[in-house]
Amino acid sequence: MQTLEQPRQESVLAVTGGESSGGAGTSPLGGPPIKGRVLVAYGSRFGNTQRIAESLAAGMRKASGVAVDCSYLDEVSIENLRRYDLLAIGGPTEKMSASKPMKEFLAKLSTTALRGKRGFAFDTRFDLPMSGSAGKVIEKSLERLGVEIVRPHASAFVRGMNKEEKALYGNIATPEWVRNLDKSIPREAAAKPGHLDLLCPGSEGTFEKIGTELGAIFASPPPLLAGASTA
Repeated sequence: MQTLEQPRQESVLAVTGGESSGGAGTSPLGGPPIKGRVLVAYGSRFGNTQRIAESLAAGMRKASGVAVDCSYLDEVSIENLRRYDLLAIGGPTEKMSASKPMKEFLAKLSTTALRGKRGFAFDTRFDLPMSGSAGKVIEKSLERLGVEIVRPHASAFVRGMNKEEKALYGNIATPEWVRNLDKSIPREAAAKPGHLDLLCPGSEGTFEKIGTELGAIFASPPPLLAGASTA
């Protein structure tokens, strides 16, 4: 179990700065022309959703000409979202819905024009019928803003905390009906959230594959318009 918070890694293209040094449509590193810019934005309580987001971004980066930024929610500049072609947004499922920070982030999206952009939502959650899904909430929010969903939302499953972990971190993110069944566990955390490995095996590999699929959207040539000549 890891309890030390690890520094967040920033990508090559800064989401809060100006345009990349290579200019629109060119690679800042002298590589192939940039066909698409992707932002993977995530919220994470214990670092598990962060790992999934980074795996997703790693898969996308395998595609030629795809520039990918992977950033924590509070590092994202809303006004700069217009530069991205695809927005992949994800976070942990808490109280059968999206977390409070995620809901606040989604509320800010209405202040910028996103209609016509592509989107993908993801989350981490329990593999239970009544666990809810942050990804579903995020996906619906993007659809209301006119974002084209390129793939149905996906979930990475996490295990529940053991008794020692609950005693240390509390269960504030647990649905009310679950809390009521286990009143012996404190609701408030005794320690600040650190990195705690709760992901089920294989989750990171699965999301890297999903990232590869999403990256292929930009790597493939656009379909021919109806009636266009192939000569």
